[in-house]
Amino acid sequence: THSVAVNCTVPANITIDVRNGAIISQATATTLTWNGGLDADSSQHFAGSGTIALNSVPVVRAEWVAGADLGARLTAAQALLPATGGTVDAGYFIGVNTVTSGTVTVGSATKPVTIILPYGTYLNNTDTPVFQVESGWIIGQGMGAESGTNGTYINFGSLANHDAIIYVGSYGGVRDLTISSGA
Repeated sequence: THSVAVNCTVPANITIDVRNGAIISQATATTLTWNGGLDADSSQHFAGSGTIALNSVPVVRAEWVAGADLGARLTAAQALLPATGGTVDAGYFIGVNTVTSGTVTVGSATKPVTIILPYGTYLNNTDTPVFQVESGWIIGQGMGAESGTNGTYINFGSLANHDAIIYVGSYGGVRDLTISSGA
């Protein structure tokens, strides 16, 4: 882990290669402004309670951040995106995943975000909507069987009269996934 205790900027003409679980931990009340390139593998690379702004990285992988579940990772990864928005790729979280940390807000009025969900996903959150789309897209890996083994499948638990995805903005959509309620 590399601790950063001061405000720091990666200039546009520098690309940093982050590999093999190297973690940059940003200290509270400090900001890491990333204007350069980033070449990173599929492990966690960012931590800490400071602000990290990947201004020149339009696609952030959910594996780069920590989180109690997939929902927490999706939220943390969106925070890394530039102010103009971008894509959070969670496509490598194959298998059973949960969203129990609360509703995942997708984008904002000024920051459109596309979230790519993994193949075979089973997202289950039985007390609140799984996603609230303010500005952006939720894209799965295809419409599959209820087992979640063929495509992206969201099971919304036993609350049949509850919304799995709500829209509060004027821009957004969902494609290539199956949504179902029922235990």
